Amino acid sequence: MHQLAGSSPYTVVPAEGGFDVVLDAVDAQWTTLAFRNGLRKTVTHQVRLDEAAKRFTVNDRTFDLDWQAGVELGGGQPRFVLRGTAEMTSGRAVGFQKGREYGLRDDGTLGVAAGWDFRLGEGRELVRWAAREQGWDESLPRDAKIGLWVAGVTVALLVVAGLVVGLLALLGRL
Repeated sequence: MHQLAGSSPYTVVPAEGGFDVVLDAVDAQWTTLAFRNGLRKTVTHQVRLDEAAKRFTVNDRTFDLDWQAGVELGGGQPRFVLRGTAEMTSGRAVGFQKGREYGLRDDGTLGVAAGWDFRLGEGRELVRWAAREQGWDESLPRDAKIGLWVAGVTVALLVVAGLVVGLLALLGRL
């Protein structure tokens, strides 16, 4: 996994029971690209290993940060504002961001000066590929199992509610 991460914007960090695959915020190349292009969402792929069974899980933990600072004119009086929101989710993340900056390129021509693509599942795919190469099998992480269970219970309750409403409508009680 360390070899695969070497040529990507990810780094492998040891963690209890396995390791985490995170965006390399220390590497200036990737940090500058992320902040310059407005990437505010990051993801940590938490990989946990069961070495005896040669099984692994990958849990995606996403962090989304949005902030604003500056001067705002309200009621005719300028005032300094600082606002921010942060959001963290855990489970299976799916998402994609794409950006292009147009302007003067290094060779002096006009066109796409910079471009980037960011897929939330990219690091997870690196982990899966490396694990399969070593003969490991994947299991769903706890957070994904809980999400599926909640979704199943919700669907079952909606079906029961629909049947009750339908039965009441047939009996003329609605």
